[in-house]
Amino acid sequence: MGLGPLIAGLAFACFAIGAAYLAKPMGPAFAGFERIFLGWLAASLVAFLIPNNLHGFALLAVAVMLLAPMKPAERVCYYLATFPALPVYHATHVPFPGINYLIDLNHAKLAAIIVLAPLFVMSFFRAGERRGRAADWLIIGYYLLTSALTIRFLPVTSVVREFIDGALLFLVPFFAISRNLRTAEEVDRAIRAVFVSALILCMLGLVSAWKSWNFYTILLEHRSLAAFADTRGGYLRISSTLMTGLLGYMMAVGIIIALELRRRRLIGLIRMAAYCVIFAAVCYLSGSRGAWLAAFASVSTYLVFSRLGSSMRRLYLTGAALAAIAIPIVVDQIDFSRIDPYGSFDYRAELMTTGIRFIVNNPLFGAVNAAARPEFAHLVQGQGIVDFVNTYLQIGVHYGLTGLLIFLAAILRLIAAGAGALDRNARGAPDYESRRGAGGVLMAAIFGILALIATVSAVSYVWPYIIAMLALMRAYAQLAPALQPRSRAEPSASSSSSSSPARDQQAPPPAGGWRPPKHLARFAPRE
Repeated sequence: MGLGPLIAGLAFACFAIGAAYLAKPMGPAFAGFERIFLGWLAASLVAFLIPNNLHGFALLAVAVMLLAPMKPAERVCYYLATFPALPVYHATHVPFPGINYLIDLNHAKLAAIIVLAPLFVMSFFRAGERRGRAADWLIIGYYLLTSALTIRFLPVTSVVREFIDGALLFLVPFFAISRNLRTAEEVDRAIRAVFVSALILCMLGLVSAWKSWNFYTILLEHRSLAAFADTRGGYLRISSTLMTGLLGYMMAVGIIIALELRRRRLIGLIRMAAYCVIFAAVCYLSGSRGAWLAAFASVSTYLVFSRLGSSMRRLYLTGAALAAIAIPIVVDQIDFSRIDPYGSFDYRAELMTTGIRFIVNNPLFGAVNAAARPEFAHLVQGQGIVDFVNTYLQIGVHYGLTGLLIFLAAILRLIAAGAGALDRNARGAPDYESRRGAGGVLMAAIFGILALIATVSAVSYVWPYIIAMLALMRAYAQLAPALQPRSRAEPSASSSSSSSPARDQQAPPPAGGWRPPKHLARFAPRE
């Protein structure tokens, strides 16, 4: 392949990143995010121009080290906004003496190593606030369980890779993010960094739709790998650096943050409307029904948690839990043959039936190699894989009910901690509205990705986004509550008139002697 397509892809990527920079909100709230755009530009330049991936990642590592800020909270923001700067399939094997390779390195793992690993080392043993601390242990437990279960089926070198990959996917991001956002202002800034990332992804998606070309797939073709043009209804399903479902989900996150920025008067009405239109357009053009479901879940959750009281929030959580139980049962009884020309619903139904049967037969720990078992042979697709299209089912099949329950328990604990943090904030506190809005955005983002992973498998950057949103909620839940400021009560006339004569006739302090503190000065007798 010549350089022509690579240069064209680079030009489109740079154009989209530049457009996102011009479209970002102005003002001090978004000051200092220039490093994020430079990080995306550096990643694009290296990926499209350096043919050898190992050399390219070495150069990219230098760029990340130079661009990553020094302050812990700013490093977290940089990671949140830049880890999806390159597709997950743009990766390289890191060589290691004695074995073929140590890990399969992609951009998110590189960012976790360089940007977050130093923060993780410094903060892992620093205990977080008690609120939500159980989630810390559940995340650790899930990592240890899923990594250890590979011992049954994989050779030693592969098990070592699983432990390293798991640390970079779960432990490092979760603890580095949750331990280093220590104030409400830092959590707010992290949310705005996510918005900047969503805006860049949106512009990349618009350029892809304009050219009818997912130009990042040229990186696959450059490595002599197959890249498929995913179409639905006669138009291209755009994906940018993510898969289609994740791109649509990030557009939903962009919408709710735009609504929150407008609610706090950080952007104008016209700018907010423009953001919502372009985010909604890219979400639609992703062609992902799971992303549309995630968008509905995100926006509705945001409106409930940022606008309504605690009783309505509890009612909403109860309804969401009941819906999560009822929807799979109802869907299983519906015939989708008339509205499903691609047969995807039938595949999902058969996958669910087979998966549940497998979990019943292997309830505790499942089987990491389940996709290679005879039970799933009839579900192998043209690419030679079993597409689980449901992360919950995928976890249950691979790690049994033990893994699934630990995963769900961590999520439910953080949702409860976030809801409790919202209720603890005093309504009259100076930053009450910002605290309420941030909690609503994070709750909406979590509900959105919970809806999304019911329709997609844990591929692409699904796990980094799950962990990032849970870590942000953990950071939010451990913030000290916003309290209403105390107003110093002035003495009333009645209290002054009823004061004892002895107090009124006290002698003044001697010259050069003791003087009352300032807050008691008004009680000192006047000369």
